[in-house]
Amino acid sequence: MLTERIMHECIKTLLGDVVHPDPEDVEALCRLLTTIGKQLDRPQMKENMKNYFDGMNKLTNNKELDSRLRFMVKDVIEMRAAGWRERRKTEGPKKIDDVHRDAMMETANRGGDRRGGPPGGDRRGGGDRRGGGPPMDFP
Repeated sequence: MLTERIMHECIKTLLGDVVHPDPEDVEALCRLLTTIGKQLDRPQMKENMKNYFDGMNKLTNNKELDSRLRFMVKDVIEMRAAGWRERRKTEGPKKIDDVHRDAMMETANRGGDRRGGPPGGDRRGGGDRRGGGPPMDFP
């Protein structure tokens, strides 16, 4: 198990240069803080965390970073502001039972109608659709 002191050193190293950041370091920093940020964000480390997030705020305005990374940094900042709760739950791969259950629920929500055609019934059969009359007979 890694110590808290080692984690702080990793964060300092990954945060590194906020003027010319390494994109891989920024992504690793975001993933690390998403994973362990809650455990590190304690009253005793308030000043350290403030310094880290001041640097991260600078990264959100750095045009050298692509927008994906800037938004990733913003997500971590928002996550901290929300008490380290993720905005949306990240989903992994589904089990086959979950896929079947979801399909059954979707079918039930649609009322069992799998045709997917226009509302109002079946439109097959040809005929003059403008007047709504019976289909024409062809010899």
